[in-house]
Amino acid sequence: MEQGFDLGYYWSVVKRRSLALFLTAVAVFAIVAAVAYLLPPVYGSTARILVESQQIPSELAQSTVTVSALERVQLIEQRLMTRSNLLQIIDKFGLFSDRSDMTTTEKVEKMRASTTFEQIEFGDRRRRGAPSATAFTISFQAESPTVSARVTNEFVTLMLEQNIQSRTARASETYSFFEKEVERLSNELIKLESEILTFKGENGEALPDSLEYRRNELLTTQERLLALDRQISTLRDQQEYLRKLVASGANLPVSDASMTEDERLLQALNREVAQQRTVYSETHPKIKALRSRIAALEKTVAEAAALRAGNDPTGEAAALLNPAEQRLGQMERELSLLEEQHVAMTERQAKLEKSISDTPRVEIALNVLTRNYADLEQQYQEARTKLADAATGERLETNRQAERFEVIEQATVPDAPDKPNRPLILLGGFFGSFGVGLAMVILLEMMDSSIRRPQDIEARLELRPLAVVPFVRTPSEMRRSRRRFWLILLVVIGLIATAIAAVHIFYLPVDLLFQKAMEKAEIDGLIELVKSRLGM
Repeated sequence: MEQGFDLGYYWSVVKRRSLALFLTAVAVFAIVAAVAYLLPPVYGSTARILVESQQIPSELAQSTVTVSALERVQLIEQRLMTRSNLLQIIDKFGLFSDRSDMTTTEKVEKMRASTTFEQIEFGDRRRRGAPSATAFTISFQAESPTVSARVTNEFVTLMLEQNIQSRTARASETYSFFEKEVERLSNELIKLESEILTFKGENGEALPDSLEYRRNELLTTQERLLALDRQISTLRDQQEYLRKLVASGANLPVSDASMTEDERLLQALNREVAQQRTVYSETHPKIKALRSRIAALEKTVAEAAALRAGNDPTGEAAALLNPAEQRLGQMERELSLLEEQHVAMTERQAKLEKSISDTPRVEIALNVLTRNYADLEQQYQEARTKLADAATGERLETNRQAERFEVIEQATVPDAPDKPNRPLILLGGFFGSFGVGLAMVILLEMMDSSIRRPQDIEARLELRPLAVVPFVRTPSEMRRSRRRFWLILLVVIGLIATAIAAVHIFYLPVDLLFQKAMEKAEIDGLIELVKSRLGM
């Protein structure tokens, strides 16, 4: 005989063990009901805070606090959840005062577990530019509804204070930093300006700005030295010639004696200028050089004339000497003057050559100082601009015109507890009790070794029965079976009625519960309708 799934047999097992099933289910449901009744109520209160954006357009005034609202909330949450802060709240509201068995650490962990910070996102995060993290909620759960609301509002107050302090402190630190930076750069600029001024004073004759002028002056000086060399050489030759004349007793023609060498050279230069003016303009370098030499000779001639007049104001000494002796004395004086000029011009030439050779070195050093000054000045201007922005940002934070937290829903005293959900516990206990009862029936049946089916005979004795006589119930047995069924049905109905009465008494009246369920169903249906219309 093949073994298969015999529903009738299993139903007979349930009926045979119905008492054990019933007693087990009643016991388990009673335990669950007691637990649901004895569990302390936990009330939860929630406050909602909106992150309000900056009132003034950011294009006109930019805040210096760039931390996102979500990050700032997380930072403040970590500060609020510190051990010291939670202990202050516990002492302030007398939390867990009746729990002497709890340690300080357990109280702190209980506070952390009872406090919830949750962000609320608006829009679709998958869409680019969709807003997110624009609001958040703070919730706290306690056995007292009043305590729950008060502690939640305390967290809200601390959150707002921490946000204001954090933003104001960050803006003030930014302003203070750039203020010190501007002062530091200003002092460095003043110091560098002093260094540049000192450097220019020490190297004034070798500055690159006057290099072209000094080159022209050096050229003029060299030409003047050549002219002086020629003049000195000519005077010395003439002086030697005149000495021979004086020694021989001869005399000079009056026309030659009346003019000095400088006067004759001056006449020659004037004639040369007149000739060159027919070819070159007045601004030509050659004309300028001739003019410079003429001016120098005119000055020399004037000094020689003044010297002659000073040495012999009456002219009597000159009258006693012959023209050659007079000319020789003049030439001595002229030669002395020319040699003095030659020495001065040589020193000036050496000085100009040294300054010109030093100019590249001075120019490199000056360029380094100038570049440093330009870079430092640019940093200074950027720091001043950032300081102005930091000042604007600080005023925004001080006047509460930047991004801020606004409480749009204060925490209120809850009307009903959030936990435990007694109806759900009772409902779960009701179905769970029958599950435990069935498990008890299966366990008892597995422990029973009685033979009740032909399959049991075949399994035990390994013999297949030839025929099976069905069990025939008597009328009295059928009546007892019907009475047992109605009794179980009445007990089940009584349990359901007891559960409904418990919900009505300990949780919420049944009519209000039914009304809330209908309102929730209507709201859910409306939400689904809106979503379907919007294609969400």
